[in-house]
Amino acid sequence: MEDYSSNPFQQMKPPQNPSPLTTSLLSPILERGKSLKKMKSDGISDGMAKMTHRTTFALDEITAVRLKRLAKKWQVSQAEVVRRSVEESEKAIRNNKPDPIFLLEKLHQEGGGLDSNQAERFLKLVREDRKSWRKE
Repeated sequence: MEDYSSNPFQQMKPPQNPSPLTTSLLSPILERGKSLKKMKSDGISDGMAKMTHRTTFALDEITAVRLKRLAKKWQVSQAEVVRRSVEESEKAIRNNKPDPIFLLEKLHQEGGGLDSNQAERFLKLVREDRKSWRKE
């Protein structure tokens, strides 16, 4: 008789001559176990991030309700909602490129840039330069 007192699941061995019913019931479980071991040994994860930091937040009531609502809607943990939200916020900051048309309109509205006399002198210089450039 084998001693399974320390950890019976680790020490259990598959039956030597299993019945067809036992084989059909156990094979998906055994295959899943093999694939999980292979995934871990190949450095492939199961898709879950490895959590190494625990953090405590103090949230106002409205934010806490919104967090719970999103977690329920997305069918994930509240921590996953926070992770996804942080990731999306960082992406938005990285991709926040100013709209050139908006900036130009803002410049015109604020009266920035050259005054009309300076602009006219600049345009006169540009016209003269273009004329001399075309002749040569």
